[in-house]
Amino acid sequence: MGSPKTLQLFMMDGTAAGPIKASIRNWVGRVYSIPRTELNSEELRGRPELNHPAV
Repeated sequence: MGSPKTLQLFMMDGTAAGPIKASIRNWVGRVYSIPRTELNSEELRGRPELNHPAV
């Protein structure tokens, strides 16, 4: 069994139905969950952390 970890969820627009950034402490990766309807929003285009290549 692995060691316990803390998963931090950041609601980028303050709502649970909007874009969410997830991270684990001491891990360099980030996971973004963005609703398809908000992919082209001006607010998200202005966020510098989303202007990098990703998988």
